[in-house]
Parts: sequence; structure tokens; C-alpha cells
Amino acid sequence: MTTTKHGGPGGQNKREHRGRSDNVVSRWPQLGLCSRKAVVLSLLAATACGAPDLGELESSSDELSSALPFGWHDGIAGGQTSGWTCDPDAFSTSLDVHFYEGATFLGAVRANQVREPAVAAACGGHAAHGFSFRLPASVLDGRRHEISAYAINLPNGGANPRLSGSPKVIEATATQPPSNLRNDARFVAHSVPASMTAGQTYAVSVTMENTGTSAWTRSCNPSVWDGVYRLGSQAPQDNGTWGTGRVDLAPCETIAPGARKTFSFQVRAPGTAGTYNFQWRMVQEAREWFGAFSPLHAVSIGSSDSLTSNNLNDGQTIIVVAHSDDEALWFQPFLARARAVVQVAGGPAPAQRTAQRLAYGAAYERNRIQHVYPNYATNDDWIRDFGTRDRCERDQVFNAAAFRARLEPYFTDASNKRFLTHNHWGEYGHSHHRIVGEVVRQLAVQYHKDVWMLSMQRQAYSAEDPSGTLYINLGDLAGLPNVSATFDHATIAHIRSAFQSQFFQPGTDTWTWHDGSLDYPHGTRTYVKIVDSTRGDLTGQSSQRRDIINSVTANTALSGACGSP
Repeated sequence: MTTTKHGGPGGQNKREHRGRSDNVVSRWPQLGLCSRKAVVLSLLAATACGAPDLGELESSSDELSSALPFGWHDGIAGGQTSGWTCDPDAFSTSLDVHFYEGATFLGAVRANQVREPAVAAACGGHAAHGFSFRLPASVLDGRRHEISAYAINLPNGGANPRLSGSPKVIEATATQPPSNLRNDARFVAHSVPASMTAGQTYAVSVTMENTGTSAWTRSCNPSVWDGVYRLGSQAPQDNGTWGTGRVDLAPCETIAPGARKTFSFQVRAPGTAGTYNFQWRMVQEAREWFGAFSPLHAVSIGSSDSLTSNNLNDGQTIIVVAHSDDEALWFQPFLARARAVVQVAGGPAPAQRTAQRLAYGAAYERNRIQHVYPNYATNDDWIRDFGTRDRCERDQVFNAAAFRARLEPYFTDASNKRFLTHNHWGEYGHSHHRIVGEVVRQLAVQYHKDVWMLSMQRQAYSAEDPSGTLYINLGDLAGLPNVSATFDHATIAHIRSAFQSQFFQPGTDTWTWHDGSLDYPHGTRTYVKIVDSTRGDLTGQSSQRRDIINSVTANTALSGACGSP
């Protein structure tokens, strides 16, 4: 971890939230998802615009044009302090957090731990913004200390705000002898799967018995959280591996000495395959961790990234395309078992629906191919909009805002979990392809879905290319999850023939397909995962990926629409 300067007292350009902004977020630990979103949006509005309903901001004389980081300082327990923070200027980037007691610098940590979904929703779909900092011995001496946490702005040198909820007061953190503990707990049982699939949600439970002399309580007042009893994650302590690091008692609940409590809750499996620790322990917030640990349970996480008959061909993939025939041109390996094919850029002409019935069968066309715009009554109506209408005029109707409004219901449907769509550069540069791909990416980040795209670029426009390099594979795009799928030549030939039999566009007898048998993706091609339901937008999480994608996009000439999306 590299830092250029301290961000708290003694650093430059320090800016802190004042007035009612601290009150607005003071109940963060007790708020539900929707309430947390509202709080963060209010904070963000105050940071960027100085919204009057959050009070005034005390700022330095050199006003910055960028938005301030925001977040929450959770508390201090077990010799550690934790919280979360992110920067609206770069939601995908983890910030450094600096800690002070008064003007004394205590240390720094990178805020890159995965937190609960509400944090992801607040931070542009990125959950990895939590931090946990082990306090130095100098403040673990049994005396009173106030610990402040400051988010280091991007770029370095900007205003570094103190996080909401900070400072936190620590009265005594020296470990007491076991005979003096009022809190104690015994592990009874847990229920957790031995294996999970990456990114999926599972029900688990942990049962603890109160073997101490103090009752475990939670206040009826949701604004009170210091001193409440919770189940907290371990291995490592305060981790967010399972989508949450705390499990609450019910409001007003009391677990008397000798009684048992079963914590039943949902966890989300990590997004990367591997073996992960599942372990929990009781904690009294801002006081201490106590009692027995649950057993260290190793959970095997299987990959969800494989394009096999057990994954993308499992009947749950929704293919989203711009036009009729794109589903075959770019996604033929997955057509047979797709849950649905959603076509976005305008409704189909009668001839196009006939071509799809001939290519895929009447039942498939009727039940699985869906259009977000109404069907055209005649072929001439379709030609009016797509054959003779000015492209710039047409694209006033068929644009990103219109596509987003019509696609959003597919993403708010919880049963739809995975989408396959056009890549960032529109395969060969068609702006409708680019717009559809971008809209799908944005909606997937917002609603926590998986998205895959074809990692391929068209290099030339020749009718035949015996060398097989008309389309080139771009590979895994700097480490994105990737798989290979093979286009079946006989299937492509059948689909192509069905479409060409229904041509109706003036000046062509080949439908929208070129005559060359290699003039479409053929052979084995690479597909990459660009959005993960847990990790968010994968393409923006490394500069190398961004550079590759931006380079390909810039070097692919736009085709088929007015201007760039």
C-alpha cells in the first residue's frame, strides 16, 4: 500500500462534514437496504452539490471540482476499528483510510474488504470498500482514547473528509482475565452447506448458548447500537466474505443467561472459486468479542464462470441482442438452451418472424424470442423505419434511454440472473450493438446480475477469408473469467438459409448476411464475463482491462447508425 501524505490533522486540504449530515447517517448500522441507499444518496448530494437539507460543509479555500469520499466509521471492538468508504469519482477503486488520535497519526489501511449489499448499492455496485484496522498498543492501554478515521480522496492531494460516525471512543480494550468476564457463549450447532456455487445465495444458521451472567440484548430503539449483542464473522475477524460481517438479534430481543439463540440468515458465496473459511463468534459492539468460536468450516466454492452444459447452457441464460439475426451471428452456441432471446432495436417485420420460425421452429419463435418494441404490421412499415428513414432521425427513437426503459423489467425480475450480449465495440462497430451492450452492463451492475460477452473483433470486410482471421479472438481481456464455445457450421448454414429465403430489402438478395461462408464468427470463440453479480463491473477493476477495451472500441469504426453512443 502506498500513500503520499497523511490525510488527517497535519495533512493539507482536510474537509469534514458538519451539521446535520452526521445525524442523517448516525443510524447506519440499524438501517435497512433502502434506508441506507437514501442516506448515502443524501450524503453524495451534499458532497457534490452542497444540498441545503444536509447543512453546510466546512471547506478549505482551494475548492475542488471532484466529489468527496463518503462512508461510515462503524466502531471499535476487540482491538480493531472498522467501517467503509468509497469515492464517487472512482467507485471501482479502493481508498486508503488514515487513523488519528488528535494530531497523532496511528496508521493507515486500504478499504478493500467486501461489505453488505447496501454498501455496494451506495458505491456504484462495488462492495469491496470495507476496512478493518488493528489499533496500535499505544491506545490499548486501558485509558480513554478518541480514534478518528479519514478517507483519502482521489487523486491524492484533495480534501480528505473524516468519515461519518467518527471519532469513536475507546474506554478500555485491555483483555480482562476470563474469571472477570460477564459475557460468555458456547457454540451449540450450525447448518452450512459443504459446497456452494460462486455468487449464489444460501440459507445458513448458527446456534449459540449464553453461558455468561449478562443477558444478550438489542434495544427497541433502532438508533441505539453501541453495546448491542451480535453474531460477528471470524477467520479473519470482521471479514465480509459471505456478504455480511454481522447478524443481529431481533429488535427488543433478549437472550437470558442459559438460553440459546439460533441466528438464521442468508449468505452470498464469494464470486471466485476456491475454499473459504466460515466461522462466527459473539460480539458486544464497542465492548468486546467473547465466548467460543463456531468450528472453522471450510466451504468449497465452485465456479459459475464455465460455459458448459451445466452453466451458460443450463436453460437460465437470457440473450439480449439488437436485431433479428444477431442471436445467430454472435451467440449460436447458446441458442438451443437459452431461456429467452430479447431483441431490442425495434420490432420485427413479418418476414423476419417467418425467418426465425423457419430457422428455430414455431414453438421456439413463439415462446422464447421476445421483442421490447411492437411487431411491424407489414414489411413496408419496417423498411420505412430501417430502410429509407434518415439514420439520425431514426436514432432519436431507438437510443440508449429508450432501450434502458424497455430492458429494465428483465433486470428487476429476480429469476433472471445471467445475460449474454453484444461487446463494448459492437462486434464490427454497429452503434446499436454498442448501445445495447452498454445498457445491459449498466443495468446488471445496478441490479446485481452476471453478464458475458463475445471477446472478438472483426478485422476486415472481405467476402471470404481462407486464413480464418476475418474475426480475431481477443482472449481473456487481462484476466477476465473466460471460456470457449464452438459455432456449428451446419447449424449456421441452416439459419442463414432460412433468413435469406425471406429477403425483402430493396437492393439485396442476401438478407443482412454476406455470401461468404466465413463472413460471420466461425470455429471456436472466446467469451468473457464482464459483470459479476457480487463483484460488479469486472472491466473497470484494472487499468489493463480498461486500456484494452477502450483501444478496441476506438479502433472499431461505427457502422449502421448515426454517430457514436
